[in-house]
Amino acid sequence: MLPQMAITPTSALQDVPLSIRLSGLTPTSTVKVAAEMTARDGTVWRSHALFRADGAGNVEVGSARPLEGTYKDPSPMGLVWSMAREESSATAAPKRLREPVNITFSATGETGLSIQTTVERLLADPRVTYRPLAPSSQLRGGWWLPGGPGPHPAVIVLGGSGGGVDHDRAALYASHGFAALALAYFGAPGLPRGLVNVPLEYVGSAIDDALDTVRPPREFVAVEGISRGGELALLVGATFPKVRAVVGIMASGLVMGAFGEPEPGDPGPGVAWTLGKKPVPDLFAGNPRIDWSQSNPEVSLVPGYLAAMRDAPSVERATIAVERIRGPVLLITGKDDRLAPRFELAEIARRRLERHRHRWPYEHLSYENTGHTIAPPYIPATADRFVHPLSKEVLALGGTTEGRAHANADWWPKTVAFLRAASAR
Repeated sequence: MLPQMAITPTSALQDVPLSIRLSGLTPTSTVKVAAEMTARDGTVWRSHALFRADGAGNVEVGSARPLEGTYKDPSPMGLVWSMAREESSATAAPKRLREPVNITFSATGETGLSIQTTVERLLADPRVTYRPLAPSSQLRGGWWLPGGPGPHPAVIVLGGSGGGVDHDRAALYASHGFAALALAYFGAPGLPRGLVNVPLEYVGSAIDDALDTVRPPREFVAVEGISRGGELALLVGATFPKVRAVVGIMASGLVMGAFGEPEPGDPGPGVAWTLGKKPVPDLFAGNPRIDWSQSNPEVSLVPGYLAAMRDAPSVERATIAVERIRGPVLLITGKDDRLAPRFELAEIARRRLERHRHRWPYEHLSYENTGHTIAPPYIPATADRFVHPLSKEVLALGGTTEGRAHANADWWPKTVAFLRAASAR
């Protein structure tokens, strides 16, 4: 019997785990399994693990403990989340979001015989359609719409401090039955170039657009945001009663300051958010405890935030009135966030909901050994720092590879279930 490698499914959404099984090997022999992927941005990622076959010549990769490799403990998707970027590798042309990302798995036995299998990973179900917002609209972004006639519950998806549109999560939400609006709120044509003087009314008009465009059942519109977008999601939910649920990923219960440069000639107040053309108070404006001397962006920015959070009047002024949200709230953070103390900042929101006996369900999912890296599952989780697209600084993220992989696999299905339950109320 020749060695065989069976991987299922061969084509599926990114958030679907793989089953990898080797058979026909020499009993108790060793086999090296490697994975290689050219990511959507054209970079090459690789991983490997060495296994010992059982007495029948089989290896169940998901339950087998590697003898050595890029991960240590049994994991069905260890060969994916432990991939590291090949810094010296040539990069291919970037892929469009609808194009599949291929992962090639190869298995090489002691005899040198090698077999390989390639699988496709998708961000959008083939039935999902994309509809960009009209150029005449003041909004920037586009709708990812599920297959089928609908109507579908709506989710507005907000990115973080890098600006622009976050299509990835929106496409996955649409693949799970939600009409998802990937919405830019700065860093796109016709919008502020920096996170400066962004009017909350802008997202309020996106809520109206969702109600008019996709006509969701029971008028269900949720707002989901990540990092500064999570802060914005909480603010919007507390400001506009039409919001029926909020998901804040690495969100803050306090309003933070502006980030980036204002528009030339902008007479605004120079804050992150405005409402009725007035500044939304933030933690740093007039705060006498600001001290960034102990912060190093490549190690941790947390000390600077904690120093500012010691000024009680500033904290009180910047606290988001999350109890005004007219629906359930889900908060998701890592406890080792090095970019900002997001666990503590999200706890401010959770405790406020608790004190006000929020009438709808609320929960804070927090993860050990996880930093500012929470993303949909089954992607490489090895990066512990990144170059910020706006400031160009190298920033520490925090967490461990294993911790990040666990958090990514856990929060996503729970969030989809949360939104389904909320939309069915």
